[in-house]
Amino acid sequence: MDTTPVTARRLGKFYFTDGDNLERSYKQSLSDFPEWEQREHASDWVLLEENIGENLCIDETSLQDDLFTILSNKDGHCKQGTLVAAVRGTKAQDVVDILLKIPEEQLIIMILHLHLTSGNSASPFFPSGAKLNS
Repeated sequence: MDTTPVTARRLGKFYFTDGDNLERSYKQSLSDFPEWEQREHASDWVLLEENIGENLCIDETSLQDDLFTILSNKDGHCKQGTLVAAVRGTKAQDVVDILLKIPEEQLIIMILHLHLTSGNSASPFFPSGAKLNS
């Protein structure tokens, strides 16, 4: 069984049409991209708070010769619902500034879980000696 993803370019070859043109047509006409509320800042950061779960991980990666910090929900198993945030760069303050856009109730749960599962590595959120009031 072939598990190669079906891309616009691959469909274009199958239907003997320009795959790049097909991709542009989909992006501009058939998808919701022109009305997407995060479109204006998507090249710098994306935040999908609906994907927050209990099993989060944070990592850096290189995408198109640029470094990004990725917060993902491991329960999504690299499928839809996995990406929580993607922030251009790796500076802790830049990432924190974006994560602070998450509604407070979700943010507190997320921070508690990150802190409990990663020890001191959540230090941008909890400086040493910081305590949460319940």
